[in-house]
Amino acid sequence: MQAHPKLLHICSYSWETGGPSSFIYNHSKFQVSKGVRIDIASAMYPWQNTYDVPEGVVLHEFPKSFFSRFISEFSWSMIRWFLKHRNHYDVIHVHGLWHFGSILPFLIPSRAKKVVTIHGFLDSYVMQQSGIVKKMFWVLFQKRFLQKADKLHAMNEEEYDLLINLFPKKSSSIELIGNGIEDPLQKTFGTPNNSFIQLIEQFLDSSKQAFLFLSRKSAKKGIDLLLAAFAEMSKNPDWNGQLILAGPADDYSKEITSFISQNPSLQILALPLVSGAEKDYLYKKSNLVVLPSYSEGFSIAALEALAYGKCCLLSNRIGFSQLVKKEQAALVFEPTYPKLLQQFKKVSAENFDANSLRQSARKLYLDNFQS
Repeated sequence: MQAHPKLLHICSYSWETGGPSSFIYNHSKFQVSKGVRIDIASAMYPWQNTYDVPEGVVLHEFPKSFFSRFISEFSWSMIRWFLKHRNHYDVIHVHGLWHFGSILPFLIPSRAKKVVTIHGFLDSYVMQQSGIVKKMFWVLFQKRFLQKADKLHAMNEEEYDLLINLFPKKSSSIELIGNGIEDPLQKTFGTPNNSFIQLIEQFLDSSKQAFLFLSRKSAKKGIDLLLAAFAEMSKNPDWNGQLILAGPADDYSKEITSFISQNPSLQILALPLVSGAEKDYLYKKSNLVVLPSYSEGFSIAALEALAYGKCCLLSNRIGFSQLVKKEQAALVFEPTYPKLLQQFKKVSAENFDANSLRQSARKLYLDNFQS
């Protein structure tokens, strides 16, 4: 490989994409500091919000075409661009499965090494969504092309074991590497917008517990469980919880809007995408962070909350839940209504020790995930 290698990330690089975009952002900053030249190829819809681009990284955005209805993230302009530039790169790093970008580098040959990070896309919950389409895609493309990849990257032990079972002859090419993020308590985010501060201050009551859900408004994030359990707890006149749901729109956004309109007495505030100073402000104003996901490849949202030293209620489907549970750094539960309700009751008890969890959360991040 040359002195200054060039790497291409392929991913729909948006806030709506979630974890893969965050992964690229954090890793690219480190790679650029080591002299690697980084490009990102991203197929996007006009309504998607482009993720932050690190200094020194070049982002190439391409409009998704009509055929994205049949093959996710299909883009004619990205195909033309890739044909022209594919041999400019030493490594092509694909993020996720079940989208056109995940097979493009294998359909059109190049000199580059191919790396695929799975990002939880082989999880049983994900596989059940559009199951027939995914099975066809797997047989026709995905399995064959993963076998051709130079490296397969798993972010958690469950995913690693799954890849070993699927591709036993490729065991030496399958890597288990977790994720890391910059320490948010050491970063300078600036001052949030005044109107945002006023909105949050008007909603929050300092005498109550402020629960924060900060992730995509996707059905796989377990928001149905969260709303149901919060509503049940609110029936108790002594319950003092407030809930903020913040994140980019996704397939569960309409249900959230409908639930809030049908339950106006509940202390719930829904916010759109927040980032930078506004996201930092929300973390610091909240007492507890809850993420009851049915499926997570790794979960940057959970890692961020731990890095802030927040008291967290986390599903056991986040990629590093076993470590979190072992270190007693959060309340870890199976993503079901009874289990989440049980956790709400636990954190509402007078003898609940939130300080211990906060300290353990911060320590776990510093010991294992600081980039």
